[in-house]
Formats: sequence, C-alpha cells, structure tokens
Amino acid sequence: MKRIFFILAIAAVAAILPGCTANEDPTLEISITEMTLTQAGETETVEISSGSDWIATYDSKALQVTPNSGKGGKTTTVTIELLSENATASDVKNTITVVAGKLSGTITVIQPGVSINISPESLSFSNMGEEKSFTVTANCQWSINTTDLPSWITSVTPTEGDSDATVTVATSANTNRKDTNTHQLRIEYSTSYTSIALYQEPAPNVPPTAAVPEEPADNATGVSIVPLFKWQESTDQEGDSITYTVMCSTDGTNWWTLYTGAENEFKCTTALTPDTQYFYKIISDDGCNDGTTESEVYTFTTGQKDAYQDGEYEEYMVSSKPNPIVLVFTGDGYIAEDHKYAGVFDEDIETAIEALFAIEPYKSYRDYFTVYKLAAYSQERGTDNVASGTYSETVYSTKIEGGNSTGIECDYDAVFAKATKIPGVKEEGLTVCVVINYDFYAGTCSMWFKEDYTKNSSIAMITKNETNYPGDYMTKFENTVRHELGGHGFAFLFDEYFYPENGAATQADRDDLENLQDNYNVGLNLSATSERTLVPWARFFDTEGYSHVGIYDGGYTFMSGIWRSEYMSCMIDNREYFNSQSRYLIVKRILDMCGEEFTFETFLAKDIEKTDNTGYAAYTRSRVPFEAAKPLAPPVIHIR
Repeated sequence: MKRIFFILAIAAVAAILPGCTANEDPTLEISITEMTLTQAGETETVEISSGSDWIATYDSKALQVTPNSGKGGKTTTVTIELLSENATASDVKNTITVVAGKLSGTITVIQPGVSINISPESLSFSNMGEEKSFTVTANCQWSINTTDLPSWITSVTPTEGDSDATVTVATSANTNRKDTNTHQLRIEYSTSYTSIALYQEPAPNVPPTAAVPEEPADNATGVSIVPLFKWQESTDQEGDSITYTVMCSTDGTNWWTLYTGAENEFKCTTALTPDTQYFYKIISDDGCNDGTTESEVYTFTTGQKDAYQDGEYEEYMVSSKPNPIVLVFTGDGYIAEDHKYAGVFDEDIETAIEALFAIEPYKSYRDYFTVYKLAAYSQERGTDNVASGTYSETVYSTKIEGGNSTGIECDYDAVFAKATKIPGVKEEGLTVCVVINYDFYAGTCSMWFKEDYTKNSSIAMITKNETNYPGDYMTKFENTVRHELGGHGFAFLFDEYFYPENGAATQADRDDLENLQDNYNVGLNLSATSERTLVPWARFFDTEGYSHVGIYDGGYTFMSGIWRSEYMSCMIDNREYFNSQSRYLIVKRILDMCGEEFTFETFLAKDIEKTDNTGYAAYTRSRVPFEAAKPLAPPVIHIR
C-alpha cells in the first residue's frame, strides 16, 4: 500500500476569502491523497477535517467510500474499500473528489495491473521419477488447475497463492518406451491463465538390429529401373514391431524415401534413371525412444531402360490418314513393376487393342486410327470394390460396385489430364480405354455429348476379367472391350439388352431416347417406334444381303416398347458381332471424324461380314452361374 500524507491549510482570514461568512472556518485537511489497493476487499482509512460540511464523490464502481460525507468542525475517519480487482495488465487510477464549501481536494486510488510470471517456462523430468520446482511471481491471487493431472504427476504443491511462491511438482517413473509424457499445467488468475509445459522422457529402449540389404546386391550392375528391394529382417530385443524405410540417393548425401512399411521387400513404385549409380540403405524403427537403426549403405547401377516411366506413352499403331482418330489405352491398378517391357501392362493393353481391331468394321478401318499406350503408375494393384469392402490406391481412383453389379466409376479428370499430356492429343473427340488390373467381370462407359457428335469424348472402363466359365463368351475380357469401347465409347451405341424387371418402356422413356438421338446423333441403333419406314435402319430393308435386318422388340434395358434391328448383337451379350445398323454407325463416325465423305454405298462397299457368324445361341442365364450372367452397366451420359 502506498501512502502520501498531505495537509491542505487555508488561511482563516474571512476578509481574504470573498463569499465566506464570518463564522465559517475555510479549511480542508485530507490525511492521505494517494494510495494503492490491489485485491478485492482490501481497505485503507483516511482522516478528513474541515471547517464546514464536506462530501466525497467518485465515478468508479470498483470503490466504496464510507462515510462519503461529514460535518464541519471535526475530524472524520473514512474507509476506502476496493470492491473488484483490476483484471487488465495496465494500472487503473480512480479519483475521489472531496468538496467542503468552496474548497476541494482529491484522493487517488491506484489499482495495479495484474502481473504474474512463471519461471522457467518448462520443466523436464527424467524417466526415473523426481521432484522439480518453478517460481510464481504474482501480485494477485492465483490457483493451479489440478483436475486433469495425468497419473505420472503425483503431486503439485502449493496449488494456490496470492503473491510470489515456489511450486514443486513430483513425478513417478515412466515405464513407457514409446512416448514422452507431456502436460500443460495451467495457472489461473483473475479472468485469465498462463501455463508451464511439463515433460518426462520415455523409459530406456534397445533399438532393433540393423537390416541387411540383399537386393539389389552391393555393387550390382544392369539393375532394372523398377527394381525389387529386399533385405534380411531386423530383430528387436523387446519384441517390438518394426517399420522399415528404404532411402535412396544418387550422391550418398541427399536422400529420398522410396518405401515405408512392415514388409522386408518391396517393388519400386517409381522408375529410376537408366545407367545411373544409386546408393540405398534401410532404416529399421521399432517405434520407441531412440529406436532407429540404419543398415550399411549399398550401391547399384541401373541398366538400360527396361520399363515405361510414369506418364510415358508409345504409339502402338499410326494411321496413314491426314486426320486420324486418336484412341488412348491406359491402365489402372498397375504398379511400376507391371510396366516393364513385355510385362503385364503391355500384355493387357495390347490384348485390349487387338480385341477391338479383330472385329468388323474396326478390322477393315484399322488404318484410320492412331493408337497410344499410356503408362500410369498406381501405388497398389487392383481397384476399390464397394461390395467386398476392399480398396486399392490407384492412379485413376477406379471403383467398381461389385457383387451383382458391373458398374464402374473413376476420376475422369485425372484420366483426361494424363491422356492430353500426349502431344497433339486433346480431350475434344477423344476416346480413352482404362483397363483395370482386377479379376472381375465389369465394364462401364462414361460419355460426354456435344451437338457435333464428332467432338464427343468418352472413357471406357473395363476390368481384366480372367475367370471365364466354360463356353461363356459374354464375360471374356476381349468381348467386354468390344462392347464398352467399340460400341459405347467410340460409336455411342446404346444397349440393346433388357432387364426383365424393367418391363415395358413408357412414352417418357421413348421421348428420352428420341431427344438424345435428335440432338446429339447418338443411340441410333435403337428406335422409339416400330413403324417400318421410320426406324433408323429402314435403308437396309430393301438391300440385298440384309434380309436378317428387321424390327425386334426390346432394348434400352426395357423388355418392350423400344426396338432394335437384329435378334442378337454385341450390344446385347458382348458377342464378336456388331449388327448391320451398328456397323453402319461405326463406319459413319469413322469417316465423319476423318473428314471423308460417307454414303450408304460407301458403307456397303466395305461391309464384308454382314451376318452373325459367331455360332453363339441366344445368351441365357441357364448356361452359366447366375452371378456371371449379367449385362454390362448402361453408359453414364454427360451433356456438355
């Protein structure tokens, strides 16, 4: 408390003070004119003497003055009480004004700003358990919040105070080898708080033994640019699980991570540079305190390029036409190793390409196409299967519905972005086939329509089905390619099969089909009318060699009310045969896109396989298990 004593004396000569009556004593004495009060409830007394009645006034709600007035001619003891503390960091000055007649004086009450400091800012404890202290320097009441103390802190004393203090924290031993114990001890004061960080080191840990690199061997040469890394496993004295990290470098100084995981081998997921020396080492980590051990550093030198690099493309076939049609074949779920020359990627992509061009009319018009193979590295093989709840990290994020569904979706933007990095390839008018490295029967095509159908784009997604039932052609990988890519993806044909549960098409369904046909020139292998002169394939009825072309009820997934041109076709059950109207539409789009004249006569001149020569009977579900006898999912349509 700070006191300043002061006596204000005024000469008691009435004649000198105009306005004073002869019986007034013009004096005012205040014993203390400045004081400091800090805590609520704190008081100070002041004596006020005056020759006349006096009154004390003040605006602060933090003070109470008792009494706040007095009679002249005597000394009054006045109590000044602090009702509330200053919660700010700055000092607050409160003024009490005392008036006696024409005389006045002031009392200044200072409330210091709240001040609290903790030193040091943190404490670190050994894992054995011990006591350590910190100091609190404060001018206010404070308390330590102990409601959330962790078990490793056994005591904190004292837990409160109103001035400076030394606080002692006691800890028990830490038996956890993995983690440093941490806690923020909170010291609350006024309307705020501060804290001190408490740390306790983990228990001692014995790190694992060093891994021993095996492949590539030290100083090996001619190593593949997508090598296999393999090493002898580490052992751990405490039986901890070990995580391995493979680090790679080209200079032995600057390292990057190739792999982190629990297995003691991995196939490189990125292509290395051919004819380059590399350094590598394995870091074994048991996840505990000081639990890492590095292996010896091995070196190897890569050989000639023996694999496609991520994003690399190759022209599989080149058109001789001035305005060729571009097809891009790429894969999802193929890891770096799969992209070795003549490896899994090459085999699957080339199978898909040749499947398309083995069937008419693509076979006869092969020279109109330039075809690219595009490498795309996935981190894992496979795809997401929603029904089975299995997932893979793949470059295009493909996802199949699974179960009895053949639906597929993917990251369409990622597909187009990678494909259009090929020089001269643009999204407009582009057809991409995404082969999915997953043994399952499924296929879906996403189509983007424009008014000019030569500018339509599409992505046909097809799983690499390898499980075929005896005599079953429907689920063959090659036939799925023909249906999804050759039928939907390039020619924009619609499905001619039906779902029994769909029943008959409504007028709204027929209107939907006609709208797409009229506005976007697609789906013309079907008809919304059975009127002989109005079906899109009416031109075939009086043409020699096409007597098998007729009007058959069922298509567009409906049992009736939508009509198709032939009894069976690739757009029904994936057989190696496009019906006459489908072939006509395929050839028309080929020539339209290449800028060549198209007429019915042009089509007839090269239509060398007019009828279904597959020898397959109508597809029935009785021929194979029910789960296999399912049509491919309808295309997904986007309007641009």
